[in-house]
Amino acid sequence: MLAKVVSYGGNSVRYALEKENAKTVKVNNMPDGLDPTAIWYMMKHHCQYHQAERTVGRKLERFMTTFVLSPSKEESADFTMEDWANLQDEALEVLDSVGLTPNGFSNEIKTNFTNSMNVGGLHSDSMSGTLHLHIDCCRVDMEGKTNDVHDIHLRAMKAAEIINMRHGWEQPQEIRNMRKVELAEDCENTLKDMQQFNIDRYFNLLRMKGYEVKPRYDKQRKLVGYTVGKNASVFKASEIGRKFMASKIEDTWKKLHPQPTQVKIKPGPPSVASTPRPVRPVVQTQTA
Repeated sequence: MLAKVVSYGGNSVRYALEKENAKTVKVNNMPDGLDPTAIWYMMKHHCQYHQAERTVGRKLERFMTTFVLSPSKEESADFTMEDWANLQDEALEVLDSVGLTPNGFSNEIKTNFTNSMNVGGLHSDSMSGTLHLHIDCCRVDMEGKTNDVHDIHLRAMKAAEIINMRHGWEQPQEIRNMRKVELAEDCENTLKDMQQFNIDRYFNLLRMKGYEVKPRYDKQRKLVGYTVGKNASVFKASEIGRKFMASKIEDTWKKLHPQPTQVKIKPGPPSVASTPRPVRPVVQTQTA
């Protein structure tokens, strides 16, 4: 699932709906029967109208967000047009459920593309014949609120991961790599938060973060490995990073919790006050 914010919305809609052999899948929150130019002007006018209502904030210049959904040829082999229409709705619904906290924000932000003007066009790859779905969405929803597009590509990848898991589809490598980076950060932060090393405590803290942890023991009940996963992405400890392997993880914890070095103080020369003075003999004088 690819995502991009564009300023050339008219060309994007025409490409989605008028490219050779393209088929209109579904139009949401707009009248049926509109041509691509009318669809674009309707979206643009909607954005500009609600922009005029606001007296603060930067002027909205990019009025459209585009998405491309590309199931494999095998995964979409039996899809009807109704299935593609359902996938369009499902993709936007799942995308709206993904909350992110962009830099500079204190609260989680979500989108509302489901309740925005959107249109889907089905394309066929000229070489392989694989079908893929283009979705063009208005940046401003029907209530006049602007859809947040911070890290929209990350939102799309997270949404694709959820959809793939629902349908039992293969997870793309890009999503897996992103998940691995997040997992490595969570593993290291978990070790930093542990004041004492305890492997069971480490596993439980990861589970509290929403991960599924499966340790692997030998016949002597010695830990020889473990896997950590979330949704459809599962990693061996060595895949997360060598420092998180069962044989190295305690050393990793020690490096994250260095002990303060003790400085030995050499004894200095004795002070004058503490130096014993020689005893002078007392001479007694005899009186007549």
